[in-house]
Amino acid sequence: MHEVERFWYVAYKALEAWGVKPAYDKLPKRLNMKLAQRNEAGARNLISKISLPEKFAILAPIAKGRHEGKEKYWKHFNELVAPLKERGLTPVVFPAKDEIDAVKLAAPDAIIYEPTSLGNFAALCSRASIVIANDSGVSHIASAVHAPQITIVGVTDTDRTSPWSDLNMIVGKKGQWPEVHEVISAIDQVLTKSKS
Repeated sequence: MHEVERFWYVAYKALEAWGVKPAYDKLPKRLNMKLAQRNEAGARNLISKISLPEKFAILAPIAKGRHEGKEKYWKHFNELVAPLKERGLTPVVFPAKDEIDAVKLAAPDAIIYEPTSLGNFAALCSRASIVIANDSGVSHIASAVHAPQITIVGVTDTDRTSPWSDLNMIVGKKGQWPEVHEVISAIDQVLTKSKS
């Protein structure tokens, strides 16, 4: 059972026990996070300030910590920069404050902007043509705002912890990081699907 399903089931049964009719009887495949107006405005202002092109791809090459003793990040994000540009997308990174140096090493050919607030970042994800992230907080933020996305995995169990979204494509699996060409193929599939 996925963690979202587990928590939803507990909340559903608690509401029933308290005599409250749950809003829906079936768990939707989207989280439907509502962005605050201030974050929508913050994203618009930031886009204008930094002259961010209309078509951009957000990369999230860093995933902190370890899972079962193994690093949680794919080491080939910089190899996606040229293929994204060939597809008319500007590859960008909005790192957390403590990730700036690591991002410069992981994706030096992407445009690396200053960190922004979590809410503004979520609003930026909602405007991105695609978000490409490790199985990390960024992938879950992207799914919450319905961004077309790719989640790259190699050590986590996607049956339990993958982003909860029908717009999410998972590449790789527990115990096997994907090859670069597999991620590029997934990019093409997600971009085609999001256009239709």
